[in-house]
Amino acid sequence: MSFGNLSAVALQLVLFGIILTVGLVVLAQNHTQIEELTSNTSYAFNASQDAQGGLADMSSWISLIVTVAMAGIVIGLILLFGGRATRG
Repeated sequence: MSFGNLSAVALQLVLFGIILTVGLVVLAQNHTQIEELTSNTSYAFNASQDAQGGLADMSSWISLIVTVAMAGIVIGLILLFGGRATRG
């Protein structure tokens, strides 16, 4: 990853967060509508509940992804400028 691609990486992380948020909102509305139309033991109710829980679990990984990306940037800076030091 070069430093010219940092804006693209940041944009992708923001886009990923937006998509997760919209997905969770849609699933929550879908879950509410299924709950109103059927009993709480239907397959559709259970499937929407599992999908909503899965997306919520996936969103907790965003902080780890950002931490790893930042560590990669720091390591890249160290490697980039560490070898160019002049002794004089």
